[in-house]
Amino acid sequence: MVEFEAALLDIAWKNLDGENNRFKDIDTKAIGIITITGIVMTFLSKPASLSIISTIFFILASLSFLVTIFLSVLVIRVRKAKSLSTRYLIEDFKDEKPERQIRGMIGTIAENEKNLRSVCNDKAEELTWAVYALGVSIVLLILYSISVSL
Repeated sequence: MVEFEAALLDIAWKNLDGENNRFKDIDTKAIGIITITGIVMTFLSKPASLSIISTIFFILASLSFLVTIFLSVLVIRVRKAKSLSTRYLIEDFKDEKPERQIRGMIGTIAENEKNLRSVCNDKAEELTWAVYALGVSIVLLILYSISVSL
């Protein structure tokens, strides 16, 4: 039983570490979208033509890029998530039998992982919308470029 609990504890720590990495990775992707959006927006520095169609595409593409940035910022905003406290683990389980200590730690780590996974899932959903917005923005930029060349 001790080997099983040790394996569970190891898995719990690895899963928690994986969720922490996922949290950072999602933020990195959102920052990348903001960077790409900023670079691509330079192609919209000013309307190149006075035609109504190119002006409409210019405005739509500009607004779409701004929405993309807004959605990406939503992903990286500060969020409250419960964190695992070593002090809490020590204080909560110091008077318990060793078997109870390990099981309690596994349960506490699992609960923390569940909470962090929920936050990461929310961030991932928001990131999905930012990616869609970037795609729409690029399509509108292409349509703007075509309308200018006509």
